Amino acid sequence: MLQPQSLHDYLLEKGFGLKDEAGTPRKMAHCTFHLLYVLFSEKLYRDFQNSERQCSRQELDARSTRANSPFWARVATEYTNLHTDTYNFFVVDDARFNEIIPQVVQMHLGPKLYEIWTDVRKRFMVAFRNSKRSGHHNPQFWDYCGGKIDVLYLHYWLQNRPGLFEFVCTNIPDEA
Repeated sequence: MLQPQSLHDYLLEKGFGLKDEAGTPRKMAHCTFHLLYVLFSEKLYRDFQNSERQCSRQELDARSTRANSPFWARVATEYTNLHTDTYNFFVVDDARFNEIIPQVVQMHLGPKLYEIWTDVRKRFMVAFRNSKRSGHHNPQFWDYCGGKIDVLYLHYWLQNRPGLFEFVCTNIPDEA
């Protein structure tokens, strides 16, 4: 674990506190890990599985669907309030995660978290499809992740919560 001064230097190096052109906090690698932990947590994973169900007419009229849905507002609340030091954050012990500090994240609203989710989900699907292509017999999923450890982390979560695999793989949003 990094010491306070080295943690401060590390955060500055990784862009903590920086904002994008729109003035919203820039995503850091830690953010995706933290978000996946929230989505797959005991508290939310069942609701997550139902989050892309068919929307009602009222939800469509109120524009409270997908990124603007009450579910993603709840995810943002959990994401902000979650104290990862009290949980077993890493679903598996893997040295590739050694530099991830789950307690260090930028604060994001529901639409940004939804964007982060659709991005990692899309990249996971590419890796998964590549791992299942004919002629590819490598059992190491990491070899298909393109060096993206957040994709590997999602893979591990899906092994831990197999009931979500079909949800993640079959309900790809149009904008993904």
